[in-house]
Amino acid sequence: MQLSEYLKYDGLGLAELVANKEVSASELLNLALRRAADTNPGLNAIIIPMHDYAKQRTKQHLTGPFAGVPFLVKDLFQEYAGYPTSYGCKGLKRINHIAEQNSEIVNRWENTGIVTFGRTNTPEFGIKGITEPDAWGACHNPWNLRHNSGGSSGGSASAVAGGIVPIAGAGDGGGSIRIPASYCGLFGLKPSRGRTPWGPQMSEAMHGAAIQHVLTKTVRDSAAMLDATHGAEHSSLFKIEHPQSRYLDVIQQAPKKLKIAFSTHSPIGTPIAKDAIAAVQHTAKLLESLGHTVVEDTPPIDGMALAKDFITTWFSQFSYVLEQIKQQYQVKNSDFELDSLALAAFGKQTTALEYIHNLNNWGVYATKMVKLNYLTGKNQF
Repeated sequence: MQLSEYLKYDGLGLAELVANKEVSASELLNLALRRAADTNPGLNAIIIPMHDYAKQRTKQHLTGPFAGVPFLVKDLFQEYAGYPTSYGCKGLKRINHIAEQNSEIVNRWENTGIVTFGRTNTPEFGIKGITEPDAWGACHNPWNLRHNSGGSSGGSASAVAGGIVPIAGAGDGGGSIRIPASYCGLFGLKPSRGRTPWGPQMSEAMHGAAIQHVLTKTVRDSAAMLDATHGAEHSSLFKIEHPQSRYLDVIQQAPKKLKIAFSTHSPIGTPIAKDAIAAVQHTAKLLESLGHTVVEDTPPIDGMALAKDFITTWFSQFSYVLEQIKQQYQVKNSDFELDSLALAAFGKQTTALEYIHNLNNWGVYATKMVKLNYLTGKNQF
């Protein structure tokens, strides 16, 4: 296979070639490593190589929907036992922190037959929507190297958009799959709360708001990987029902006529770029041309209040994470970025009463959005 051919396929397409013995897992890995050697110096997407592991993996009898497909994991809560894991943090990089066990999401990815050969760049502890950690340096967008690839799954996004791999591990608590997907022209789905596992190190993250999945070139790769990884495990706080049909089958079905609302106004009153407005309006017209009912509307929710409640949880949770890191490893304040310390300091000031009130507000917002599905009149979400 030529590199130009490799770049044309998504993950399922490459796996089909392997299954038909048209190409080997070893050959695909060599192509991925070659592409990485050519592009990663400019992208800075892959920060921790796992080449020896990957080469040994290709010698195994791999099975699953992505058997033999080159893969990368995000350097954040996607641990491989025996390999460095830094979470984008200077301190953990300095002490060469080694994971003691695989994360459950990694085990499920492994069961699909993927061949992981590295870990991707992420902002420190994934707390920002851009990927430029002091520990590893900025990750660049393959469409324009002067631009960032977004975050926090920026390294994975750059690697997929740059043609190194067709699919890579990602995670999302406040846009960390969706932001880099938007920046890099990829498909980025954030699954619903509890749909994929967090164990065994933790049962959930941010009350279920943070979730693990992938970034892909195609919708079908995302659907197939969700089919293979969804569902609770023994430590999961949220227990979810299994879907009646495979996601990969559902995306083949023609959608029913939908009622879709859109808005080109910022929920927190900030200016919106003209090209962003034009993109939303173009999408609305496209959906209407496909037969859906499209209306311009806004939900009856105070966007600024929602943003403050989200940030309160975000900062408070990170304050806890930073303290845990300090207790477990030989790191100190100078091992963290200044803005990380500032976020943690803000979070530490939140009282228990304030936190519970804020968390309850999350439920109120969700309830309002659900009710909109049953309303008629002005709000027709």
